[in-house]
Amino acid sequence: MGRSANVEHFRIFGSKCYIERDDGKIGKFDSRVDEGIVVGYSSKRKAYKCYNLRLGKVVETINIKIDESISSPDRQKESEEQDEGEIIQEEEEEEENQEEE
Repeated sequence: MGRSANVEHFRIFGSKCYIERDDGKIGKFDSRVDEGIVVGYSSKRKAYKCYNLRLGKVVETINIKIDESISSPDRQKESEEQDEGEIIQEEEEEEENQEEE
């Protein structure tokens, strides 16, 4: 039969991530991480491919923290539109309740 595949390392593409800087040019007050976006998995080694916003290029690294709670801008727009729709519905319900009274 065999065992099932381990998919614990799978992450949502487009998620915001924080890439640990490993260059030796980090000053005392410089940030220890760069912000980035997860774009995939490396085909050459066990690593993630991330677009580094500071460098403006794709890097491969295993030293990242992924924030899956902050999704891509498209998903944020969808959730904002959904929130606006819910607010409008609540306001309409309040107006109907006031008219009934």
